Amino acid sequence: MCSSDLDAPSGGGNPGLGFDTASAVYKDGVYYARAIGLTGSLFDLDNVAVLKGPQGTLVGRNTTGGAVLYNSRTPDANFGGYVQATVGDYGRAGLQGAINLPVSDTLFLRVALNADNQKGYVANLFKDPTTGQRNDQPAFGSRKLAGVFSLKWQPSDSFDIVLRADLASEHDTGSTYHDLGTFTGTVASVGRASICNIPGTCNSFTDLRGQVIAPYYLTVTPTTVSNPNPSPLTYNTLLNSLARQQAAGFWTAEQAVSNNLKGNYGTYSVTANNRWGDIDMRWMAAYRTFSNDGKAASRGQPFETNTYLYSYPNYQSWQSEITLNGKALDNKLQWTAGLFYFTEKSPNDGGQLYLFLPNAGTPAAISGRQITITDWSRNSEQNSAYAAYVQATYSITPDTRFTVGGRYSIDHRFAHIGTQTIRTPASVATNAATV
Repeated sequence: MCSSDLDAPSGGGNPGLGFDTASAVYKDGVYYARAIGLTGSLFDLDNVAVLKGPQGTLVGRNTTGGAVLYNSRTPDANFGGYVQATVGDYGRAGLQGAINLPVSDTLFLRVALNADNQKGYVANLFKDPTTGQRNDQPAFGSRKLAGVFSLKWQPSDSFDIVLRADLASEHDTGSTYHDLGTFTGTVASVGRASICNIPGTCNSFTDLRGQVIAPYYLTVTPTTVSNPNPSPLTYNTLLNSLARQQAAGFWTAEQAVSNNLKGNYGTYSVTANNRWGDIDMRWMAAYRTFSNDGKAASRGQPFETNTYLYSYPNYQSWQSEITLNGKALDNKLQWTAGLFYFTEKSPNDGGQLYLFLPNAGTPAAISGRQITITDWSRNSEQNSAYAAYVQATYSITPDTRFTVGGRYSIDHRFAHIGTQTIRTPASVATNAATV
């Protein structure tokens, strides 16, 4: 997934770990506070459970939108496995399989692997005949590799321990834009027609790649534009690009620089289950880490005027949870109680934003904004959570139940914000016009 959790705010700053998701995601009992890289490892599942929100008295994390619980198949005493393949258009190809091996009477191993590739369904037609540069990387493509390795030790019917390593990597080509049209407008904007706010329409500039972009229109009034420029350099203007996209069809774009996201993810957990009569106990501890980086450039434009570089270089989380489930009063009373601990940190995450305003005209100190560089790559966050929860349901009649629950939580959040913004050309400090 080109994750929604990856932050690239236009104003800098880094909310990446500032907020929790409205709906909690769990995989094999492990809370995924940042559900990045999850899509590639959602295979070989045994079941999926959905808890209605608000939720806070059944599993570790409290959330307003409920929770989704993914549970993988657990190793057992039966030898077996499966293999399945997927093919489709736009280069779609996938291969998935698993094998279950009983190592001994009490030790069982399961290995599940998945590979999936999608070329991308939005064709990139960018080609600059004046320089020979081209970009044919389609958007919305992905390549995913994942493996789930599980080992179960079950010395008795009432006790077992499961060790699991969940590994995944993803490479996404990101999203892009198809231009639908333009509107000249009838109200003047900064003394020119409104359409002149589109880069390369009424003024020339050199983009962040160093490529010269000639103006499409040579005649400009406060409300109209005319006299298209015959120069081949105007190939890179948005209006010419728009005409070519309309001729080629909706599922096309002309983006000079491709978006991309690369990430590696790992979750390691141990779960112990024990049963005493009508009481089941589950203890889980897990460590999760991932690193990823990506780039988002120019929003489908045939020139580069803004570029986001964003990264989680070393995310880590630790958690532990103990849960008791029981029955009483001839099974009329069912109850759950638990303790939950979670901490996460993401040092030096964030990214950089390179923003160029070509319609500012000729670079001048008085503007002080033509090129803006925002760096929030040295921001860091750390969150911790402690909680105790309990819920009980009593069946008054087969169709009438009474449920009561409670939760006590303590959350700690820490953030170091070191965002810096540089604007060039520099303005004279005493010039009031730059304030």
